[in-house]
Amino acid sequence: MDYNPPVDILILTYNRKFYLENMIDSIVKYTVYPYRLIIADNGSEIETLEYIESLKQKKIITGLALNRTNLFMDGWSSGVSMIKSGLFALSDPDIIVPNMNPCWLTRLVNCFNLYPDIVRLGISLSDKNIPPCWNKFESKFLTLKTGKIFSKQPLLRLSTPDTTMQLIKTSVFAKAGGFETKTIDFEFLKKLGNYGICAVHQEICGYHQGWNEYKDYPEYLRQKDKNIRHYRETKLIK
Repeated sequence: MDYNPPVDILILTYNRKFYLENMIDSIVKYTVYPYRLIIADNGSEIETLEYIESLKQKKIITGLALNRTNLFMDGWSSGVSMIKSGLFALSDPDIIVPNMNPCWLTRLVNCFNLYPDIVRLGISLSDKNIPPCWNKFESKFLTLKTGKIFSKQPLLRLSTPDTTMQLIKTSVFAKAGGFETKTIDFEFLKKLGNYGICAVHQEICGYHQGWNEYKDYPEYLRQKDKNIRHYRETKLIK
């Protein structure tokens, strides 16, 4: 089927205002395909909330859900209810999308029209800022540049991104219980593979600002290390 615009883009935020600004700027500048921005915020502090409110006032975002506290991966659910499009994008708030022609979103949508079995398609990530605690072999996995080739033109690999920028078939997300589940995380998103092809577009390469947290937001990284899981990058904090 042909998917009609616009595409809903859902972003889950928590502080790190500088990263969010960079991401929103890149989406506004580099996205030609029609879209709607939805933000679910996990109880950010005033600086980030004021920025998000400015986006709402400027009508850059069309949907906003404010969670009272940091719900971590449970925070996605408050924004998911606003999704209306046949395909929707989901992403952490620290991905800079690339400047391309046709644009990154047009290319992703075209793949769903070209290959109807695709249910989830992510973008790959640049290795320019991989933290030095990861070796070259590990970096290929982190940047989503491994996996069996599914298509050569465009180059798609069978791979499963975490919650970095990706396009998802809404009907399949619904079948998997995405609109009812409490937690949307890597384990839940993997379940979409039961319904079709999950892949990563090798020719669309974003920049993952989160790999710079040990320099830019060390306290934020320490907090994640304590509350979510161990992050190897914490040993790089000076």
